[in-house]
Amino acid sequence: MTSLDRLITNKSKAKETTAPVLTVNDAVVEIISAEMQCIGDVITKNDGDTFVIDKPAIACELELVDAPKRKKGDIGTRWFEKFYFPETEKGSGVYENRPKTKIGNLSEARYGEGFWEDPDAVLDPEDLESFKIYCNLEPKTEFGGTKVIGTKIDHKTIEALEPEAEEERLPEDAPEAPEFPKGEGN
Repeated sequence: MTSLDRLITNKSKAKETTAPVLTVNDAVVEIISAEMQCIGDVITKNDGDTFVIDKPAIACELELVDAPKRKKGDIGTRWFEKFYFPETEKGSGVYENRPKTKIGNLSEARYGEGFWEDPDAVLDPEDLESFKIYCNLEPKTEFGGTKVIGTKIDHKTIEALEPEAEEERLPEDAPEAPEFPKGEGN
């Protein structure tokens, strides 16, 4: 039994889609795929419908790969999420990657705090594939509304997953541990 909070089902024009709705603190999320979407790109959906991108973003397929004990049933859940580039000023039509935004926090998690020191640094979608982060997941609502339509990452909680500590290995020419005689008695 999964602990999905809700599963959103949208039925319209004889088509049905579902989106998972998760609420998970201290989640480990892996980016399965990442694709840059630029203004003017035409995207074809699975059902054949198309739409034109109006804001640049990196579109990602994400998977929950680890969660606290009470949310373990949600591991393996996948969803799609976009990391939008914010405008430099509202209505300017000029977009950037900057700190304290969702895409900025993802960039910093991927490359480290020094990312912002290089003015020519760019978040490469290829560098995101198989990248894992710690974060909190929460229900996503439609823009400007309250209707729940899926899952999203709380951008304030994005952190890099610490590299797993490598097991200490003995060099091949290390001496073997001595055998101690088994004592009798106490």
